[in-house]
Amino acid sequence: MSRSRWQQLACFADTGFFYALVDSGDRWHTEAQQILRQVQQQNRIVVTSTLVVAEAHALMLYRLGTAALQWVSNVGNWVEILPTEPAHHRRAVEILSQYADQQFTYTDAVSFALIEAHGVSVAFSMDKHFIVFQGAFLTLPLAGVQLPVP
Repeated sequence: MSRSRWQQLACFADTGFFYALVDSGDRWHTEAQQILRQVQQQNRIVVTSTLVVAEAHALMLYRLGTAALQWVSNVGNWVEILPTEPAHHRRAVEILSQYADQQFTYTDAVSFALIEAHGVSVAFSMDKHFIVFQGAFLTLPLAGVQLPVP
C-alpha cells in the first residue's frame, strides 16, 4: 500500500476511544461503536502508540478490572501500534512548550507528533485537547460521528 493511501485510511485512536469501546456504560460508548462500524465498512486502519496502549490499559485496569487484560491481549490484532522515535519525543516537548497554558499530557503531545509525522487526517478521541491543538486532523466523536470517505 502506498504511503498516501495509508494516510487516507489511517485513523489515530486515543485512550478515551478505546475505553468507550470496552465500557458499555461509558458516555461515549454508542458513538465509539458507530465509528468502529464505519472503520470496518471503509476498511480503515486504526493506529495508536504504545503510550496510548499503556494509558488505556491502566484506565481499564482501575475501572474495569479483568477487561483490561482481555483488551490489551487483543488490541494488536486490529490496531497498528506505531513506534515512537527520538524525533517524536523532541516534537512532543515542543508541543508541550508551545501549549504550556494547557494541560496536555506527554501522551497527548506524542500522539500529536505521531499524527503529524504520519500525515493522519482523523483522530478518535474524547479529549478536548485534540481540538485545542488545532492539528490538521478531524477529531471524532467531538466533531461528529461521520467518518469522511477516504
